[in-house]
Parts: sequence; C-alpha cells; structure tokens
Amino acid sequence: LILPDSFSVLAKPLCLMWDSLDNTVYVGGEVSNYVLGVGDRTGVKKALVPTAFPVTTLAFSPDCHKAYALNIYQGKILVFNPSTHQRLDSFQMATYQNATCYNPTGRKLYYAGGQNVTVVSCDGDSVLSALYEYARFNYPCYVAKHISVYCTDDWNHGVWVIDGVTDTFVRFIYTDRHRPSYLDYDWRDDRLYCVN
Repeated sequence: LILPDSFSVLAKPLCLMWDSLDNTVYVGGEVSNYVLGVGDRTGVKKALVPTAFPVTTLAFSPDCHKAYALNIYQGKILVFNPSTHQRLDSFQMATYQNATCYNPTGRKLYYAGGQNVTVVSCDGDSVLSALYEYARFNYPCYVAKHISVYCTDDWNHGVWVIDGVTDTFVRFIYTDRHRPSYLDYDWRDDRLYCVN
C-alpha cells in the first residue's frame, strides 16, 4: 500500500489498528486529519474518517466495537464506529501518552507515557483514572491470565504491574541495569519479554 495517493491525504503513516470484526486495517498519520480504512484481505481503501487532528495512536475495543484515534501532543481522542466510520464521541486526556493496550475483562484501554498511565472506559468513552508515579512509562501490555497490565519504566529500570480490576499499582519488577521500553507476552509459557 503506497501513500499518499488520490484516495488519501495521509502522507506520513505513523500507526496501525486492526478491526478484527470488519476485517479492516486503519492507518493514522501525523500530518493529516484523517484515519484511512483498508480491507485487510483485499487492500482496497474503504474509508477516510475525519479526525480534525493528526493521529499518533490507534486503539480498538472489539467488545464495544469502537475505535480510538489519539493525538499525543494535544491529548485529544476521537471515538468512531469502525463499521459506519461515523464519529461517536471525543474527550480529552493527558498529553504524551502514546502506547496503549486493551483489557477485555474491564473493557478498558490503558495509555502510557510520561509519568502517567491513563485508564479509559470503552463503555463510557471517558477517563476512569490517571495513575501517577515518579517514572517514565513507555509501553503497557495486558496479560489476561493474571488480569494485569504490565508497563515498562525506563527511569526506574523496571516494569510496573497494574491490577486490571482495581487499576492500582500492585508491584514493581526491577530489571537490573536495563531500561525496558517494549513488552510482549508469551501466553503459552506465561512469560513476559521486554527489550531495552
């Protein structure tokens, strides 16, 4: 898929989101005010969703069937229906939170960045809480087996564990001299891997 083209004003793609229900991949970019929807099996461009701001992060709630387009510099989130491509809502949250993960148990999104992890309700399309710690949060990862969110912190050289029900910090895992940035979970062996 080559951008920009006659269908899209999306010149610098920055983020992706897959809608598993409608078989569509959405692309956001930092120099356009749209999200582009592309058929995941056909490559056919399906829709341009106007956002009124450049999009730096995309997230999806399959349980609520909603998509979330975020601009980290402005802290604005636009909520849209991936089937109809219609705007549903918008709200404000803290700036510079660009990494996200989804908690299907609570139907919540977790946005990490800076010294905050913001918890967003996908049912209410609103901020539930903002967790603060003297840290620099980089990347959250949801682990369903433990109903927990693990979030890297490169200032304190470790990973914070957030209870996915109460949305509170419950533990810190020190990673020695390493400054972890990205996490991924191996559900077969119940192991979490991080890189620095």
